[in-house]
Amino acid sequence: MGAVELAKRQLTLSTHRIYALPLVVLMPHSACNCRCVMCDIWMANRNKRELSREDLLRHLPSMRRLGAKHVVLSGGEALMHSNLWTLCDLLREAGVARITLLSTGLLLERRAAEVVRWCDEVTVSLDGGREVHDRIRNIPNAYDRLAAGVRALRLLAPGFRVTARSVIQQQNYSDLPNIIESAKALGLDQISFLGVDVSSSAIVRARSSKTSGIRARSPAAGWNRFCVRPASSIWRCTSSRWRRRSRPTDCDGNAPGSSRPAGSSASAACCPTRSSPRPPRTPRSWPPGSPAVRAASFE
Repeated sequence: MGAVELAKRQLTLSTHRIYALPLVVLMPHSACNCRCVMCDIWMANRNKRELSREDLLRHLPSMRRLGAKHVVLSGGEALMHSNLWTLCDLLREAGVARITLLSTGLLLERRAAEVVRWCDEVTVSLDGGREVHDRIRNIPNAYDRLAAGVRALRLLAPGFRVTARSVIQQQNYSDLPNIIESAKALGLDQISFLGVDVSSSAIVRARSSKTSGIRARSPAAGWNRFCVRPASSIWRCTSSRWRRRSRPTDCDGNAPGSSRPAGSSASAACCPTRSSPRPPRTPRSWPPGSPAVRAASFE
């Protein structure tokens, strides 16, 4: 990273204006082929709308100017998009060096060749062992279909990077050892954990029995993620919840229709005693010999 790029990133973190945007999370649509007990995202796309080629073209000049080099395809299930690979082609032409696909894993076996061609890595959702995973996903044989998809990717490209993300909540927090063992059995390169965000409208359904038992089982906001890596290391990952609660801005960081600076309400929402946004925290690792590493390492 050059001095100019580093300075732009520091300005982005310390001000309310975007000078650098190295990573972009792109949601081609919200459709999903799972009906998870802790998520309502799939209900948001009943009108079947999705990101078109023309929609993405409008944003490419800003992405080039802000130095976007890594795009994460999120959802829903991005593989359900009718023309996903056209979007990937546009991103490559715009100078994006790395494309990560977030997937439920149900369509990986069928689309393995295209995934290997257009994406650099895949992150699948893993909620537990076979029984727990299928129950949380509300899809029969979801675990077996995920396993088949990972195998298909490995057959086509043995070195292709496949990781997992697990959302920890009341129905699977006690199954944590099996989640880690399942990740090993599937041959994944890494697994990370995220406490369910019960403040999100995609999670909390008013007076719904489906989520009445959902509770977050994670540390306080700011340190609610960690990931397990094969090389005997467990990393804490900082949460950006205080940033997510700020009001939306355009690509230049300007908040339309208001004289207040973008994000001015973020610190009050996260920590009422703060008068300025919370400074970023640097992830740190546990030492290789610690009990946490011995319990959860892939080695």
